[in-house]
Amino acid sequence: MTMKKIRLTALMLVLMLLAIAVGCGGNGATPQETPTPTVAEQVTPTKTERPTSSPTPTPEPWIRTTDTPIPTPPEKTDVVFTIGEDADGKVITNKVSDINLWNYLEDWATRYPVDVSETYFSEKLPFAEYIHFMTGTGGGLNHDLFVSVSDLETLDDYKFDKLINACKKVVRQGLKPYIKTGAVPVKYSGKGEYGGFGVNTRPPENYDAYYDYIYNIAKALVEQFGLEEVKTWRWGCLTEFENADWFHLDRDPVKSRDAFCKMYDYTVAALQDAICEDIEVGAHAMAVSEGLWDEREFIYHCANGTNYKTGEIGTRITFISASFYDHAPGNYSKFTLAKTINHLRDAALSVGLTNLKYGVDEGRFLVGTDGKDLTARTVGYTFQAAYDAKTIKTMIEEDIAYFSAWCYTSEGIWEGLPNVTMHVANLFYKMVGSKLTSVDIAGKGTLGDEIDGFSAYNEDEEKLYFMAYNFNEYMIATNDEWITAKIPVSYFPEGVTVTNWTVDDNSNYFDDFQREREKFLNIQDYHFAWSKDSDYTASLNTIGDSAALKRFRAEYDYYYELARLKPVTVTLTPEDAVDGYYTIDAYLDHHAVVLLECEKVK
Repeated sequence: MTMKKIRLTALMLVLMLLAIAVGCGGNGATPQETPTPTVAEQVTPTKTERPTSSPTPTPEPWIRTTDTPIPTPPEKTDVVFTIGEDADGKVITNKVSDINLWNYLEDWATRYPVDVSETYFSEKLPFAEYIHFMTGTGGGLNHDLFVSVSDLETLDDYKFDKLINACKKVVRQGLKPYIKTGAVPVKYSGKGEYGGFGVNTRPPENYDAYYDYIYNIAKALVEQFGLEEVKTWRWGCLTEFENADWFHLDRDPVKSRDAFCKMYDYTVAALQDAICEDIEVGAHAMAVSEGLWDEREFIYHCANGTNYKTGEIGTRITFISASFYDHAPGNYSKFTLAKTINHLRDAALSVGLTNLKYGVDEGRFLVGTDGKDLTARTVGYTFQAAYDAKTIKTMIEEDIAYFSAWCYTSEGIWEGLPNVTMHVANLFYKMVGSKLTSVDIAGKGTLGDEIDGFSAYNEDEEKLYFMAYNFNEYMIATNDEWITAKIPVSYFPEGVTVTNWTVDDNSNYFDDFQREREKFLNIQDYHFAWSKDSDYTASLNTIGDSAALKRFRAEYDYYYELARLKPVTVTLTPEDAVDGYYTIDAYLDHHAVVLLECEKVK
């Protein structure tokens, strides 16, 4: 019996490079001198530069950057993953189901593409299930749902069309709204007091009037969409409820805690009275860092406290979510994701709340390597891919329901250049519904590289999936690794077809954009309002100059080719197996993620 180790060689890429080299020689063009790399350029290995003889910011024609060839594999790989035959672990659920929006009126009104297809999400972002409306029902003059937001005497001049129209667009895409009630409209607080997020931070003065407001919002949505549809939606009360920049009463911890618990009770009662008793409802704590008061006291109130609205013991709660932010790549929170969620879970279990779901309503990174805020809290470099894959593995292990994201393309969530977060989410989504298998790991990566992965089998599809990643906590790391996956023949006794999906610099436009933007696009550091590491590249919060942003968008066709996933498929027969295993080698460049999608030979 012979063994065929399938290695992902670079033969085709080498031929492409030779062809380009010949073409450049014929045109008389010479490569640019390689300048001393800046900090941003050191984040990823340098690819082949665009040759040009013109010093102007936008030379014509541009010679497309080619993919970096895969190096020759070693005789022995660094890490070997042996996949078990015991496909009876927990079922993988969708951890990337939620998209959160700071200003839903912008993304689902102002920025909503007029010609967007009703199948846009099912085709581009099929993993999306919930669209999260932060400040969904008020707290600012643009979000309060009244005929006159400044008329403090008239409390029932409701005007819900903005929210209804946004929900229509969400439902048209086959998605579900997740509506955060709050912050409190200014007219219900008597006076507005605005915090760091530009919303009213005060509780209601008249809780009955606030109950009526939430009740009538819910009734209007039921009338528009039907009871059965609205019963499938998710509801929350406030964002980071113990964060004084969002909500407080005189910045007093006890007063603020009691005011929020009271507002939650009245909110839940209004939603139940308008929709049904068993609504999905909960609240979003900051949790990852210390707030004005201890968020666990809210959990205790829901379990054993006296309901401010009904006078009964307890208030309905089906989930509680957290924020989870690391400060920046290389600068991580001491309170890990697992610790953050278990901090909430332990409190709930201690008072008998055994069936809550736990999610993350916002997070990833606060700032980039330049110290500026990241527009969508994610970086564009391939580093983000490994970070996301590692996070997903943690979520599976810790039973965390979802981790909401702000952005998946250069245009936020709409048609644009896909970022690596989108690639990883789409690849992981293939695994949803599959059962985990055991995985034995032998060997380890280069010092500082965390090589890990997980595997699952889908009996209905008759497919085995294996996802692995090369995570290094430093974004400038350049270590690459070779791994081997050993697949039991028992899954595919008649042979297996393996598709290798790799997320690395060869499926990411961002490293090329950063390396060439100053010379070819005349987009300088001073053009960036927020962090230049941001993957929401086409936001004016990122490239804060409209002319520079126009130059970037003009090159979308070029960058889209660089951002595409480029799967490679191979087939193995039973004769290729050794000791009961098919053996597949795969290359993991720095911070790369690979998904091996295995199915029986057709």
